[in-house]
Amino acid sequence: MNSTDLKDLIFDMDIVDTHCHLVHDNLTATDFWAIAEYFWLARQLWAAGYPRNASELDEKTRVSEFCKAFRSSRNTVWCWALDRIFKDLYSIALSDEKSVHKAIEAVRDSRADPKWADTVVLKTKLKKAVVNSPEEHREFPGLPDICVTVPRIDGKIKTWASRISDAENKFHEAETVAQEIEQLVEHYRKNERKGIMTTIPRFEGQTNINPNDILTKDSGFDDALIFVLHCLSSAVEKQGMFLQFFLGVESNYCSQSVPANDPDRVTKLYGLFERYSCPFDIVLATKINNIDAIWAANIFPNVYVGAMWWYNYLPELYRETLQYRIEAVPMVKSSIIATDARCLEWSYGKALVVKKVLAEFLAQQIKLGWIDEDLAVRTARCWLCETPMKLFV
Repeated sequence: MNSTDLKDLIFDMDIVDTHCHLVHDNLTATDFWAIAEYFWLARQLWAAGYPRNASELDEKTRVSEFCKAFRSSRNTVWCWALDRIFKDLYSIALSDEKSVHKAIEAVRDSRADPKWADTVVLKTKLKKAVVNSPEEHREFPGLPDICVTVPRIDGKIKTWASRISDAENKFHEAETVAQEIEQLVEHYRKNERKGIMTTIPRFEGQTNINPNDILTKDSGFDDALIFVLHCLSSAVEKQGMFLQFFLGVESNYCSQSVPANDPDRVTKLYGLFERYSCPFDIVLATKINNIDAIWAANIFPNVYVGAMWWYNYLPELYRETLQYRIEAVPMVKSSIIATDARCLEWSYGKALVVKKVLAEFLAQQIKLGWIDEDLAVRTARCWLCETPMKLFV
């Protein structure tokens, strides 16, 4: 098998998207701009001079400004992905204003096609898409058994911790919060949720402490947060579920969410990984903690290293973490796709980026003699689909 054959094989493999923002009744792009101004691509276009108020411009001016910014940022990975989205899904090469107007019409036509969502899903090889909806689970219309709901509770976590730290009687409030956590997790389990997803704010302290010894009458937010994390992990363990941590993005530094490097971000959680036997899935948004997640998955049998998120979703950072993973983490404990996509067209584009990097990486590993072709294929299938399928479904 040569590298081209391996790439074709990997591009044809099923995937599980472990984190996206698809909405059950709005799966595909509403128009061309929903694809062309996708948040991550838009950032690169803005940096190349694209107006932040482009949606307020007339279409002719908007197209002209888009073409100028697109040409100036063609080197970036998301412009590569946009190019492939339109070439592969619409048979259009974005090159000038005429091609953009053609793309506008093509997306308008696809939006009216009742089978378009299914077409993109088949092209993407999307087996499951994990959404972090509230309690209600709503299947994607026309796409049975694709949607998987993992409730997101980071807002609740901050509220619980604040209630405890602000309470006059912290111990009484902590008991109340612990009961609420138990009831909520039990509710999710009764509604057939297999896991819970949350971000965690930066905190000082360690989780390697007996939960009964965490709080004092003078405890602040950080101690209360650690107590809440113990209660949550304990409840998840009791219900036979998994806990997914999204780490590395904070909004304390400016008006936007930015990558926040905390060298102890993952190791502070080791006490939870050791005390509770439930599976933990770590998804990271910053490079600095990638190796810590690898060692967590290496040290603790119940820790999985998840896909790359936000500012970590770049080919070079993927290549680096894939090297760590193939050397130190069993293939059955790693998943690599979390598109963050808001339409199926970007699910395709972002998954394609990962598959391209994966195919090139595994071809190099074969060439260097570290693995053979059969092991490369098995590893790819685990990382793309089989491992997250077992954890999430």
